[in-house]
Amino acid sequence: MATADAACRHEHNVVGVWYAVDHAHQERAVAENAAALADVKAGLESKMRAAQRVLDE
Repeated sequence: MATADAACRHEHNVVGVWYAVDHAHQERAVAENAAALADVKAGLESKMRAAQRVLDE
């Protein structure tokens, strides 16, 4: 049974399809939430600059 399962997964490129679909979902989520993600990134960069100033003292 496991051999048949592995053969089927290989024949139908299950891992490749899974990866492609997951990647597409992630790309769409990033595009749909670009503004919110940019705000989060800006906040993290601000915190990193503040931390670096503390370390440079």
